[in-house]
Amino acid sequence: MIKRTVLITLLLTTTLSIAASPSTQSERSYNYLESGLGVANVNTAGSGMYLGLGGSGTFNNFIISGQFSTDLDSQDASVSRMGLGYYWSLTNSSDLVVGYRTSKISLKAVNGTVTTVKEGSISLGFSNYVNDNSSLMAMLVIPLSVSGANFGLSGNYWLNKTTAINLSYDPSNTASTTSITLRYSPQN
Repeated sequence: MIKRTVLITLLLTTTLSIAASPSTQSERSYNYLESGLGVANVNTAGSGMYLGLGGSGTFNNFIISGQFSTDLDSQDASVSRMGLGYYWSLTNSSDLVVGYRTSKISLKAVNGTVTTVKEGSISLGFSNYVNDNSSLMAMLVIPLSVSGANFGLSGNYWLNKTTAINLSYDPSNTASTTSITLRYSPQN
């Protein structure tokens, strides 16, 4: 069932990507739907795979984003995130992004206990288009509940004007996620 859902989602995303093209690189970066595979790692419980579905949208320069997931193995891995942000275009190919996000990562340990990490954080990111086909974002992530800071990375390789492969590492102090997704940017 899960394999069928993944195939249908990837096929639908690829088919829809033939449509319109984005008007600017910044709009393409922050207006998208995505689906893909990820690994959630909770320091005290281990790691587990998940199938994620997420997206982001903008109103002027404000960004709202979300991600939800379902477990793919017996570890009952789940990830949910909601975020708000704002971006400033520094040049035609680079942006400064600030944001607030709340995350919940759950994982079942080998002994059967479920560990859940809930965390709010603020972030400061720098996004840059390396060329017409690739973009990178580096983020400093500061959790609000504990001291410390983490460094996250995300990169897109654009297959065409509306479809990208995204690779992302998203840290926190007690949990992290690594994912590969197919992004569709439905811009006109």
